[in-house]
Amino acid sequence: MSGYLIKYHGSLIHWVSRLQSSISESSAEAELRSIQEGARDVIYLLRLEQELLGETTLPVIAYEDNKATFHQCIANASKGRMKHVTLTMLKVHEYVQKGIIDVKLVGTAQQQADYLTKPLPEGKLLPIRDLILTNL
Repeated sequence: MSGYLIKYHGSLIHWVSRLQSSISESSAEAELRSIQEGARDVIYLLRLEQELLGETTLPVIAYEDNKATFHQCIANASKGRMKHVTLTMLKVHEYVQKGIIDVKLVGTAQQQADYLTKPLPEGKLLPIRDLILTNL
């Protein structure tokens, strides 16, 4: 499963939850695919914002709970398990370098996209739901 959600000034405006089109060799690769798909939608929404409002709000913050994926996005650390990823999946690193996206490492309990991709027990589901629906 791959999933992400996009908020604009704290309000949820777009979300995706679907099976990935290919099999990932690691959880880091699956997370990298997901953050890349989300980044592609963010770029579209930034262009729309620019067209409608004449300005964009940068950087867009992306939250990631996988340390290997986080380091790949920040430092393009293609060592070990990440050697096999395609160049298209490394686009997020370029967005980070350009100041378009700022990737922040969060704990699993704060990863709002898990609501879309994992079966969660009620004790974990309700706090994440509340994070998603609050205007923060």
